Amino acid sequence: MEVLAKRLKWLRNNKGYAQKEVAKMIGMTTSAYQKFELNERQPKLDILLKFCDIYDVTSDFLLGREIDNIELERLRVMLKQMSHRVSVLTSKHKEFLTKISNMRAMMIEVAAEKGFNHSETAEISKELDALLSQVTALQQELVHQSSRKNDIVKMYIEVFLEIPFSNAKYDSLISEFAPYTLHEQATLFETFDLILTSNTLGSLGSIKTDVPYEEIDEIKKDVAKRINGF
Repeated sequence: MEVLAKRLKWLRNNKGYAQKEVAKMIGMTTSAYQKFELNERQPKLDILLKFCDIYDVTSDFLLGREIDNIELERLRVMLKQMSHRVSVLTSKHKEFLTKISNMRAMMIEVAAEKGFNHSETAEISKELDALLSQVTALQQELVHQSSRKNDIVKMYIEVFLEIPFSNAKYDSLISEFAPYTLHEQATLFETFDLILTSNTLGSLGSIKTDVPYEEIDEIKKDVAKRINGF
């Protein structure tokens, strides 16, 4: 099973283990273990469970039926928290805009009746200025938090793409912001950066950097396929 072989190698490299170290952990010779990574041999259930314990993953992850790991879970929690903040700020922003609209209408009505130089008109104008100052600060915070949210989504996708055989059809979070488009951007070193854009979030920046010219088309096609769930 190629997915198992690739994920075993990827997990081992992530942990910084040598093949002989993993072989010792599962009670096998190095040459016997190497057959798993070369997809020449499939582990029995007891060995598969040992791999699960060593890398803290599920058997479904090793067999390609899911893509969850600790880092993705951490980023998912962060994104949930950030999405809540953005939602709260968006609601407050709408409330402020409604207040401003109502206060402007009130000021125009009072000014038409009593004049622009009347004390009541001046007081409403003063309150309106204060609201406008608050909504400007709120808009800046909303832009900042939305940018942070996009950064987390980008980090999530980068981790996701590192996992062999990962595909967005098994990941509802990535699918939430689909579809995605990709375009290459030339660098000063005759390589390309791959720029990712989400249909709902806008540009997420570069998702792959310094890709050689001869590899850009293949990598672009592979990334597009995986993140759009094809």
